[in-house]
Amino acid sequence: VNAVAVMADDGVSQADLKDRLTAALPAELQILTGDELNDENHDLVASVTSTLRQFFLVFAGIALFVGGFIIYNTLSIVVAQRGREIALLRAVGARRQQVLSSVLAEAAAVGLVAAALGLVTGVGVAAGLEALLENVGLELPGHGVIITSGTVFASVIVGVGVSVAAAVLPARRAATCAPVAALRDLAVDPDGPGRRRVIAGLAFTTAGTAVM
Repeated sequence: VNAVAVMADDGVSQADLKDRLTAALPAELQILTGDELNDENHDLVASVTSTLRQFFLVFAGIALFVGGFIIYNTLSIVVAQRGREIALLRAVGARRQQVLSSVLAEAAAVGLVAAALGLVTGVGVAAGLEALLENVGLELPGHGVIITSGTVFASVIVGVGVSVAAAVLPARRAATCAPVAALRDLAVDPDGPGRRRVIAGLAFTTAGTAVM
């Protein structure tokens, strides 16, 4: 037995009952009123929730970091594949700012769609976790999954913001495409990966594996 609940008679306050038990029981026992026990349980739940929130935020940060690299690489490839198309646009009068804006707008549209899909997926995962906890007997208080306007706003802002930020360098590269590139084949680097590139790749791969 690690805890005993004591109920007071009518007219006896929690403080009076605590004083009586303190005087009658050994000093090494901890005696709490109902309010104190509720506060202690609340602090415990808040601590666990804070730890879980930090864990998920770190996980989300890693996902955004990796996602940013994927977006950057994808748009770099897309811009390279559209080199002649972009050069033709420049040849018929498109300004660099227009090319830059078009690539960023495309990235923003992709980010908006991805943010919406991510939000829907996140709500589905939350509902699934709630059902899983209920099946194992850990029913959570409350009334199901709560979606606030702040959650939706943050999802859209972060999704679009990361996509646009990752697209800045590819967009700038596209904007600097010369119109004359439309009149010739795009150059392809015939050289293989350089020694520095291989060494850097191996070093980062080794460091990443060690960190994992």
